[in-house]
Amino acid sequence: MKVSMHNHTTLSDGSNAPEEIIKGAIDRGFTHFAITDHVCTLGYEEHSLDPTRYDEYIKEIRKLSEKYKNKIKLSVGIESEYYMEKKAFVSDISSVRDKLDFIVGSVHAVYKNDKPYAVDELCSSFRNVIKEIYKDNVKELVEDYFYNYNSMLLDLKPEVAGHIDLIKKNNIDGIFFDEYSNWFKDMVENTLDNIKKIDAVMELNTGGASKHGLRNMYPSEYILSRAYEKGIRMTMSSDAHTLEMLDCLYETGLQRIRKAGYTEIYAFDSEKKEFIPFEV
Repeated sequence: MKVSMHNHTTLSDGSNAPEEIIKGAIDRGFTHFAITDHVCTLGYEEHSLDPTRYDEYIKEIRKLSEKYKNKIKLSVGIESEYYMEKKAFVSDISSVRDKLDFIVGSVHAVYKNDKPYAVDELCSSFRNVIKEIYKDNVKELVEDYFYNYNSMLLDLKPEVAGHIDLIKKNNIDGIFFDEYSNWFKDMVENTLDNIKKIDAVMELNTGGASKHGLRNMYPSEYILSRAYEKGIRMTMSSDAHTLEMLDCLYETGLQRIRKAGYTEIYAFDSEKKEFIPFEV
């Protein structure tokens, strides 16, 4: 089995149409694959699903699932967000949630003074947010990120916890904060506890690494080890926005999962309608 539970198409911010990326996954030997385009989010409407077409989106992926059912187990989800009490920043998906196989819960931005500031943009942009918006208080920014993430987990209760330490993307060589400081580790521990509390599957996400180097494979190795110790289930995600990202560093990701102690990972089975384990 070869799995990827988090991928994007031209319906949000991907470069390939749904059928094109599905055929690419089949060509690369994937057995379980998911399309999880972005929920519509304030400030990122052009990179999100059209909220008036959520039902149409689901129907399109279901149709492709049926078309290729003899070649791949295809599931449909949405990557959704949550920003503290500001629920209005994200479009409501409650009317379609039961039609989805699962939700990938993630956070890509912090909101300050009712404005979004992405944490995964260029390093120069990240630096400006720290300086201009947070007045050089990077700890406050990181706290806001994890507060948003944990609010998302407990309110949205996603089936998959997406790239939990995305905040580290621009923190090369610890230039902004120490990822091994006690305060950072405490926030990670709290997040892992909440993932376990809602019984979500956590992803090993190779998307950042395929674009920006191995340190941007999410999560970090020490977080993987702690997740294993807490009994959190794992899955694999390409977070593909292009065909080239589909299985880039896939084996490296599996090696990291094994190194942490895992002997199995989970994939959504579109027939059983649940996440099932298999040995790695």
